[in-house]
Amino acid sequence: MELLEYFNKKNLVNNMSRYEANYQISLGKIIKETKVSNDISYEIEFSLALGSLYDLFEDIKSLDNVDLINILDQQSSLDALQYFVNKNYELVKNGSIKLEHIINDINEERFFNDSMKSIYELNISDINNKYKALFTDSFLQQIQEEVQKL
Repeated sequence: MELLEYFNKKNLVNNMSRYEANYQISLGKIIKETKVSNDISYEIEFSLALGSLYDLFEDIKSLDNVDLINILDQQSSLDALQYFVNKNYELVKNGSIKLEHIINDINEERFFNDSMKSIYELNISDINNKYKALFTDSFLQQIQEEVQKL
């Protein structure tokens, strides 16, 4: 798929919605498993999420038979984990928080359980509607122009 195809309205709405939902759900699971929630916001940083998606799409654009959903789920979970680590760096550094099992579960596609999938299903429609409203034609054009510059 051409890189710009990932940034048409339908694909961008779907991918950003999935990314945000899974990021938030992943962050919740990470917090629950580690029992640490030092002022952590569940809101994604739009520009960082978009940049993460761009990098992901750039990496997979020439690959055949890519399961975009699984890769996107992994990326959003890893980004949530990175955010968590950044917010709790000292606890991770001194070994108070162990994350190896979480990393392994994400990489081996065992991270999402049925409860998380149910939460996703309950929330994806609202998140999707948010991005449908956000991605106006002019905003999409700006994004696509920036993608073409990269």
